[in-house]
Amino acid sequence: MPEKTLNLKSKTTNKHYLVDTDILFDHLIHNNINKNSFLTSLMTKGECFTTILNASELFFSATTEEHRIAIKKLLYGLKVLGLNSRYVLDIPQFSDRFKNYRECLFYIVAEKNNLIIATNTPEKYKFGKVKVVSQLKSNRITNK
Repeated sequence: MPEKTLNLKSKTTNKHYLVDTDILFDHLIHNNINKNSFLTSLMTKGECFTTILNASELFFSATTEEHRIAIKKLLYGLKVLGLNSRYVLDIPQFSDRFKNYRECLFYIVAEKNNLIIATNTPEKYKFGKVKVVSQLKSNRITNK
């Protein structure tokens, strides 16, 4: 049976971003009312996704009920992707490029679903065909 991927072909020019945990965390602690968070600026340019692994990381870092409520509110504004069991079959081709399985699976999700990775650590993903955008270079999307 063929692997299911997101159908993101659209007549609009909206971009589709896979947002890493660091961008989500920065949004949660953002307090500059004169400037949008990087996540907010991405959401104005296109549709934002994250994975259940990133969402789990946020919840594991929450120390109060107030933090957990803020995380839930954030996640309601995003599309949270599950993991296709077939993604594990691609891990061997990428495992030597990553420090851990979470980064590897994150990259595979982006590749399989034609998503642009949004992260504050683009150097982790400096290979392959997945495009990467970072807050420091938010005006420039690079093929890495």
